[in-house]
Amino acid sequence: MISEVNCDNPKLDDQEFVELYYEGTNPTSLDGYTLVFYNGNSDMAYRVIDLSGHHTDHRGFFIVGSSELTPRPAIFLPLNSIQNGPDAIALYGPNWAPVAEGGLVSGVGLLDAVVYTSRRSVDGADGLASVLTPGSVPYVEDETALEGDESIQRCWQSENLWSFYTGPPTPAWVNHCPPPTPAEVWINEVNLGGSDQSGHVELSVGMATGSFSLVLYDVTTDLISTSQAFIAKEPGIFAVPVKTTSLSGLQSAALALYKGPISDFPKDGPLSHKQPIDAFVYGDSAHMPSDNLTETLIPGRKPFILTESFLTAGLHVSRCGVAEWTRDPGLFVTRPRSPGKPNDCVWFQSCPLNMTSFTESGRIQPPIHSDVDFLLNEINTDSPGGAEDFIELWHPSGFRMSLDFIWLVLINGQTGKVYYELELNGSYTDDDGYFLIGSSKVGPDIRISTDTIQNGPDAIVLYRSKSPPSKEGQNIPKSGLLDAVVYRTRWSDEKMSELTEALTPGQLPLLEDISALPADETLSRCGAQRLNLSAFRVTSPTPRKQNNCPSKPTIPPPPEGLVINEWSKTSVVIANDSHADCAQEEFAVLLELLCNCGISSLRVKGVNVSCEAGRLYAQGSVLAVSDQQRERISEILSDNKLLCSAEQELQVHGAGSSVALQVWLVLVVPLLFTLGVLLTTSPCS
Repeated sequence: MISEVNCDNPKLDDQEFVELYYEGTNPTSLDGYTLVFYNGNSDMAYRVIDLSGHHTDHRGFFIVGSSELTPRPAIFLPLNSIQNGPDAIALYGPNWAPVAEGGLVSGVGLLDAVVYTSRRSVDGADGLASVLTPGSVPYVEDETALEGDESIQRCWQSENLWSFYTGPPTPAWVNHCPPPTPAEVWINEVNLGGSDQSGHVELSVGMATGSFSLVLYDVTTDLISTSQAFIAKEPGIFAVPVKTTSLSGLQSAALALYKGPISDFPKDGPLSHKQPIDAFVYGDSAHMPSDNLTETLIPGRKPFILTESFLTAGLHVSRCGVAEWTRDPGLFVTRPRSPGKPNDCVWFQSCPLNMTSFTESGRIQPPIHSDVDFLLNEINTDSPGGAEDFIELWHPSGFRMSLDFIWLVLINGQTGKVYYELELNGSYTDDDGYFLIGSSKVGPDIRISTDTIQNGPDAIVLYRSKSPPSKEGQNIPKSGLLDAVVYRTRWSDEKMSELTEALTPGQLPLLEDISALPADETLSRCGAQRLNLSAFRVTSPTPRKQNNCPSKPTIPPPPEGLVINEWSKTSVVIANDSHADCAQEEFAVLLELLCNCGISSLRVKGVNVSCEAGRLYAQGSVLAVSDQQRERISEILSDNKLLCSAEQELQVHGAGSSVALQVWLVLVVPLLFTLGVLLTTSPCS
C-alpha cells in the first residue's frame, strides 16, 4: 500500500518521496508493480516508474524519492519531481499493461491510490478521484499545518479502515499517528480476566468533570449486571474495577459508559436507551450479543471477537485506532497491559480496505466536484407505532459515495444539546447515492432502536468532520455543517430560536403533520438548496427511492409584467393573460413561477379556486414555512404598480410554520401572499 507521500517541501523540493509498505513476509519482490504519477489538470500520467527488479526492505518499506533524502531511496527522483497538487499517485499490480507517460488515468489493475490537493488549489482533482478513489474526497495537504515540513501519512483508524493525516515526515519508518485525546472521556483499555472473574477498565479523561457510570450488561438477558461509579475531576488515565461474577456467561458481555449517577442504572435494570458516551461489546464465535444491544450501544459497528478462550486468556484489549469517535470495538486490539500509561500500540494493525470500488449497475461515475456533498433527503420522525422511523441521506451525484468523515447528529430542541451522534466512516451509499439510518423494519444500512429519533422540537444535522462535532463544546456545533432540518410537533414551540439561529437562521421549523396524509408521512426534500427548510414537503415515505414530490404541470408562462388594476378590502383584480386552469395545483404553480420561493399545492389546500368571466377567484388560507417566503412575496407585491392611491396596511398576526394568511382575492395571474400577514387596504375610488 501507499503509506506516505511528501510532495511539497518548504524551500527547494529536494526531500520528496513516496513510501510503500507491505505487511507480509519481507523482503518481498516488487516485480510487475508500477507507480504512476497523475496530473490533476489533464488527468494524464506525467511520470511512470516500473518497480520490477526491486524489493521491500526487511521491515516492509520501499522508498522512491529525492537523492538528498535520508535514508537513501531505492529509486531516485530528480529535484521537484512530485507535483504539489491537485494530483494523484497510484500503485498498480502485476499482469497489467501499464499506463504510458501522457496516458489517461485508468482504474484497471489498480491496487492503491492517493488523490491530493493543496490548500492553495483545492479544486481540480475530482476527475482523478472519480477513477482512482471513486466516492472519496481528495485529501488536502495543508503546508501550514506544521512549522517545518509535513507529509501525507496513512494511519489506522478502526478495523480495516485507514485514512490519511498530516504529520512530520517519517521515510522508511512507522508513520506519525499519535493517539487522539478525548473531548470528554472514553474507554481506553479493558482488562477482564480469566479465572478470578474480575478486572478493571481504564478510562481516559479529557476535559470532562462530574459523575459517570460504567455499566456492565449481561448479553443473555440485556439486563444490567453491575454498575460502577466514577467521578472525573482532572485529565488523566484512571482505572475502574469491574466484577464479572454475576454474568451468566463470560464469553460475551457489554460495557457502556454513561453520564450520570449509578442510581440511574440499578442491578437487573433494563438496557438504557440513553446514548452512552462510549461502549465496548465483545463475544466469541459461539456467543454473540443480541441485535438490540448492539444497535443501542454500538450502532453501525461490530462486537470485538475473542480469538482465545476467555476462561484461559481473559480479555486484554487497548484502544489503538487514531479515530476520534467512540462506541466502536474496532478501535481496540489485543495488546499487553499498560496500566496508567499510554497504550502499547503498534502502527500497522490490519490491511486497509481496497481503494478500488465498483458499482453493480456498471455505470461510469462522472467527476464529482468537491463542493457537491451529502444532503438530508427524507426524514420520518413520527411513524405510526414508531417502527418505521428513518433518516435518509443522499449524494446529489446519484452515485455510490464514501461516507468517510460524515457525522449524523441529533440535537434536542429543549436543551440545545446533542442527544445522539453517529459517525459513518467506512460506509458507502448504494449505487444511486442513498444511505438509510433507521429502525430495522425499513431495512436500513445502519439500524438504530425504534425510539432513537425524537418527534420534536428537535434538529437533525449533517456534518463533515474528522472529529465528533460535539467536541466543539456546549454550543450547537457549526464547524463542518453540511445540512440541517429543524422540526417540531403541532403542540411544540414554533420558534425554537436557539436551534434555528444556529442552524437555519431566519427560518421557521418544519412541521411533520401526522394528519396530512391518511397513512404515514415524511419530510421529503423537493429542492436542492441545503440548509433551506423551504426545500422540504410533507409526502408519503419513499426510502431509497426518489422522493414523492408534487409535480409541476406544464402551463404557459405568466406575463412578464404584472399590473394590479384594482385593490380594495375585499378583492384584488389583475389582468388575465395566463389562461390557467381553475385548480389548486395550477394556482400553486402560478404563485411559484412568480416568486420562486417554494410554494406547492400542499400550501394552498385551504384555498377555494374558481373561474368566472375570464377571471380566477381565490379565497382561503395559504400556508408558508419560512420568513423567506413571507419576505419574497412581500417584495413581489411591493414592486407591482397599484392603479389606485390607497395605502397598503400590513398587520402581522404571528410567526409559526402553520400560521396562515387569510386572503380574499380576485385574480387572473399569479397573486402572492405570505406567512402570518393580513393584507388590508383602504377602499379605492
